[in-house]
This record gives sequence, structure tokens and C-alpha cells, in this order.
Amino acid sequence: MAAAARLGYQGNWAARALATRRSGLIGWVVDAEGQAVLSDLLRGAASRFDHAGYACLVTLSSAMAVGTALPALLRRGAEAVIFVGAHPGSGDISAQLGASVPWLVIADGEAPDPRRIDLGMAAGLDLAVRYLMELGHQRLTFLLPGTAPSRALARADRQRDPPGSASPILSSVRRADPNATKSALGELLAGPERPTAIVCCSDTDAVIALRECALRGIPVPEALSIVGFGDEAFARHTVPALTTVRCALRQIGEQAAAAILGLIEGISPEPRAPAVKLVIRESAGRAPR
Repeated sequence: MAAAARLGYQGNWAARALATRRSGLIGWVVDAEGQAVLSDLLRGAASRFDHAGYACLVTLSSAMAVGTALPALLRRGAEAVIFVGAHPGSGDISAQLGASVPWLVIADGEAPDPRRIDLGMAAGLDLAVRYLMELGHQRLTFLLPGTAPSRALARADRQRDPPGSASPILSSVRRADPNATKSALGELLAGPERPTAIVCCSDTDAVIALRECALRGIPVPEALSIVGFGDEAFARHTVPALTTVRCALRQIGEQAAAAILGLIEGISPEPRAPAVKLVIRESAGRAPR
């Protein structure tokens, strides 16, 4: 070992894989639109994987291109695969990977699934809605991706008083990309039934909403409150500083690593509730009269 350290010797992973018949690689298939979450997720997973002797192989993909991403990972010997956002149905994944390659998904979804680790969007929306209604807001709009769980809206509706009442306006705008977000916000802010608060599925969308309000002379939070999701590094530096929901991405990464390592050893993962926290800053205030 002393000689190896003196010579700067590094083990050859390809040779080790031939000898052990194990590559030591964990494949990641990441939604190309979800790159912002990847850094914290990988940081959370990296220490656990490093300690177990595994390295990560990441490919950016989309729901339509997963079929080409998976064979590439398997050709390189990935022992397990983690999907972040983009993924086909569970049946399609099992058909492509077979029984010998463990996998799991990090994404929000409708029904409980032992193969999925929840990012916490529905729970985060609960926190945002509860806070905004305490501030007197009755007209809420959710800016959501097409993949956002509809149960989030149902759970938000249950928080209204009385639930399902006709007087509060609870609506949602589904968008696919930043241009669609801008267009939807333009129609929303120019309409006769402008909401008093907008709840966004990401801090990026919340920043777009802040900019659209600034362009139209709509003061935030005096005339309209905005809440984001994610608590990314820039959220505290916007003007006004962004009220948002923090999801524990590093913790989720650690949970994913522990779960996939367990699956490699034949141990089924235990479902865990996502850890989310409302971070109150300046972009949300009392409802306007």
C-alpha cells in the first residue's frame, strides 16, 4: 500500500469489472428539463455510493428518449438505474431492464409505489396553500407542469373553508416550457379574474412570474403574492426575495442511494414521507382588499 501511494497507483475499474463481473456503476436517466435538481440529488447520493464503492453514470433524456438511454447505460454495465423525472411506465421499465437490474424513480406521482421516491410537490403545495389562506387569499392559481400530481389540487381544495366552496377561485395552468409559462402568465395577469396569489411548481417559474408582474406594473406582494418550489440558491436574491417550499434534495438523494443499494442486495425499499419546509421571505403577503 505504501508503494502504491508513492507511485500514485490507481485501480483499474475495467479490469476489476472483468474479475468481479460487476461494473460498480449506477446509471441515472435525468429529465433534461429537470437539470436544476440534479446537483443536490447527486451530492446527496454520492457519499453513500462512494462509501459502497459505486460510481454514477448520468445521461440526460426525456420521456420519449428513455428507450435509447437505457440500452446505452446497460452496454456500459450499469448495475442499477435511477430515473429522475422522465421515465416510461413501470411495465415498460421492467420489460427493458428485466429482473436482474434494479431500478427506482425519483418523481411525484399519484398512487403510492415502492419503486418511487416522492419529491414532495403535493405536500409542499399543502404548506403553500395553508399559508396563503392564513393571509386571506381566496383566488389562487397553480402554475404546474403537465406531470404534476392532480392530487395536489384535490388536497389544496380540501383546505378551503368550506371545502369545495364556490367563492374561492382555485385554478391551475399546465405549462410545458418557459415560453408556454410566459404566455400563460400573460393571459392570466391580463384577465378580469386575476388571482391574488400564484403557486409555482419551481423557483424558475416563480422568477418568470415575478418578471411578468414587474413588466405589467403589478406590485408583489402588495397586489399579488408568489410562492415557488425548491428553494434554489437564487431564491433569496430575487426582488422581492422569493417565498418558496424547500424540498430536501440531498436527503432524497441519500434515500435513493440507500434504496437502490438495498435493491441490489435484494432488499425492498421502505416508503418514506418527503421532507418539505415553507421558507417565508418577501414575495408573499396579505391578500389585497
